[in-house]
Amino acid sequence: ISCRAWRYCNFRACHKDTLVRMLRYSLPLIPNGLFWWINSSINKYFLTGLTTLAQVGLYSAASKIPAMGNTIANVFNSAWRMSAIKEVDSEDKNSFFEMIYELYTFTLAVIVLGITVSVKLLALILFSKDFYDAWIVVPFLMLGFYFDSINAFIGNLFVGAKITKVLFTTTVVGAVANVALNAALIPPFGIVGAAIATTFSNTVIFFVRRKRAKEWLQFSPSLKKQGPVVAAMVILALAAFSNTIWLYILFPFTMAVVLFIYRQQVGFLYQQGMKILGKVKK
Repeated sequence: ISCRAWRYCNFRACHKDTLVRMLRYSLPLIPNGLFWWINSSINKYFLTGLTTLAQVGLYSAASKIPAMGNTIANVFNSAWRMSAIKEVDSEDKNSFFEMIYELYTFTLAVIVLGITVSVKLLALILFSKDFYDAWIVVPFLMLGFYFDSINAFIGNLFVGAKITKVLFTTTVVGAVANVALNAALIPPFGIVGAAIATTFSNTVIFFVRRKRAKEWLQFSPSLKKQGPVVAAMVILALAAFSNTIWLYILFPFTMAVVLFIYRQQVGFLYQQGMKILGKVKK
């Protein structure tokens, strides 16, 4: 105000069409951010109202592990957003999106399986003695992390294409599902119910965004690949929840399923790794 900066603004120079396009792009992002916060945080409020503070503490402790994964995924998605914006109008965009998507989902699956099988060790390192029992929820939260990260990936495609209203509508659907499932599952199952509600709501968002991506962008992730991978992760999560030796028996089989399905991506990463190693040796 003291600088009277408005003197340098020429509102008559604003183009109405440009302003309308900017508003169409930006306005849906505001409620989308609100509902995304609801989708990711509402379970803690349900736990506070329907369970004890001890349960809330356990859930908060368990959330630290997927939060670390989200930090890594956010770094990737920040870079991916720029690539999506540049490539969204290119002729070979679908092949490019598919290649990055499969490498990304392969990496996410390996992370989820790796954390699931080592969850007790991680709990010993990261949690205090009073919160050690929180490990039981982590495998289900990691499934939620898997779908949440994929949703962010697909969401960036819509950002690049400037179709942000899809982000808003799909996030609202997930938030409504999350609220309903938290109310239904937390009373009988406690923190496990909250984790399942979050995972299921993220799964709902994935299927809705996948459908919209096929309609608007002609990009449709293959369920033939992802289906068996998700099944492998769910099986290992249930084995971890059973707290038996089956977790360690099933781990090599579930990992073998992932490596076989993504064998092309494994080969590509191996070739790239060897090229980098060759350059380092030189």
